[in-house]
Amino acid sequence: MVSASPTELSFKEAVSLFISNCEQRKSVADYTRFLNRYFVPRFSKLEDASTKNVAAVIDTLKATPSEQNHTHTVASRTDVRTRSPMAKWQRPFSASYLK
Repeated sequence: MVSASPTELSFKEAVSLFISNCEQRKSVADYTRFLNRYFVPRFSKLEDASTKNVAAVIDTLKATPSEQNHTHTVASRTDVRTRSPMAKWQRPFSASYLK
């Protein structure tokens, strides 16, 4: 159990804590990959992971819709800030557009 308050945790520490608490989930490998690839390099403090900043990261992936969609899904399902900043957002694109 971590005794630090959320404002004392770095974003990377919060990601590690989240991943360690969801080791039983089938998608832990995806969470780890997407969080470490797209979010950890951009956010040093936990409060940096605002809705605006998370959306900006997802926007950078417009050229790769599948990667953008997966990144959005991970951002909306991972709760490293106690409340996901992406919980109310719609996915950037739908697979139905590809048909």
